Amino acid sequence: MVRRRRWTSVLAATLFLVLALSNGVRAAGDLSSEVPADTFFYLEFGGFTALEEPFKQTAMYAIWQEPEVQALLQEPLGSFKARIESGESNWPLLWAEVRDFLDGPMALAVLPSAEEGAEPGLIVVARPADGEKFRSALAKLIESGKEGRLERAFESLAPGPIRRARAEARKAVCRTNLKNAGSALIAYSEAEQGQLPTSLEALYPDYFPDKEVLRCAEPDAAGYVYVPGLNIKTVEEPERTIVAFDRELNHENGRNVLFLDTHVQFMSEARFQQALAGQPNAEALLKLDEAHPPVEAGPPPSPPEIVPYT
Repeated sequence: MVRRRRWTSVLAATLFLVLALSNGVRAAGDLSSEVPADTFFYLEFGGFTALEEPFKQTAMYAIWQEPEVQALLQEPLGSFKARIESGESNWPLLWAEVRDFLDGPMALAVLPSAEEGAEPGLIVVARPADGEKFRSALAKLIESGKEGRLERAFESLAPGPIRRARAEARKAVCRTNLKNAGSALIAYSEAEQGQLPTSLEALYPDYFPDKEVLRCAEPDAAGYVYVPGLNIKTVEEPERTIVAFDRELNHENGRNVLFLDTHVQFMSEARFQQALAGQPNAEALLKLDEAHPPVEAGPPPSPPEIVPYT
């Protein structure tokens, strides 16, 4: 039987391993050219292969290899493997697949926040050691996510953070949708002497191949509110001119807003209303916003005398 002091040694060895591996963290390296241009700090890590030899020198590895520990873990690990292979487990990957998925250099990049008052963003950049194995493991993760198995597995561990992370991810997708719509609007205007289309859907399919992307990423959210009638050549301050935005309540605590220079900003509702009031066509914009209430509010009233986004 494994004595209690042995598990204390395992915890101590784990801490030793974390400290030992942290010595391999570099502030710059092979992935420096692959992180986003606005990254202001990142940490680069080696993959499993690079860390394998240092790990074998730790006390944790020595304890793990003891026959008593291996015998203790054999039955639960074997059962877990069988459940994964049969499709009964919420987690879809075997250990060997996890190892293949994470093998190769990785970097954790810290980016400036694109949202007003929000924390800096974090992304992971990776260069897989085996592209084919990486794609196979990624396909399993994606498929598991579609079925909800992977989401349920993580939600059971930390339901609050997972829900918030999912909401933040959809908010980021929404922001990307608007950013891409802004680029498409610029391309359209170049062919139309600066004039923008009467609706976002007019960008499809010549300037935007997927009509479904011209809406918020939230499952029950409505389409974006679009400001028609603008001409880029006559706008004096495109960086302050609103061209499209989320409907109210598409997201918690605010809306994504697209400006004519194609930058997107997440604004609290109070800040958004202040920005609307400062637009040259403020009265028309306020009416346009009122004509596109949240989905929960029921059907919109008759539109004002400007072309609405449908």
